[in-house]
Amino acid sequence: MRDRNAQINEAYSMTKMLNKLTGLGIPKIKAIVSSLTMLGFAI
Repeated sequence: MRDRNAQINEAYSMTKMLNKLTGLGIPKIKAIVSSLTMLGFAI
């Protein structure tokens, strides 16, 4: 149950962050997503 809650929280956090980033433009979003991927976030 704990792992499922962690996955839901991660998905919610990523969705919330991506919604905030939509105003930045695609090149900046791609740079941020690639940085998050390198940090170990599963996208």
